[in-house]
Amino acid sequence: MVLLVTIAFIAIVTLASIAMTIVQFRKITPLAFRCTKCGNEFRQAPHRDYPRACPRCHARDWAV
Repeated sequence: MVLLVTIAFIAIVTLASIAMTIVQFRKITPLAFRCTKCGNEFRQAPHRDYPRACPRCHARDWAV
């Protein structure tokens, strides 16, 4: 009986921590970039790689 309660407690704590991680990950503010060539402002999720070029004009100069 004690073993089942322990396993249930560990499962509940694990599921709760996974759920809280997902909620916090969704609240991260996206990174904003502004192209210095065309003035286009674009946003990108923070977990993605740093952008190589502007999506509109493909210039490699932008302000963070």
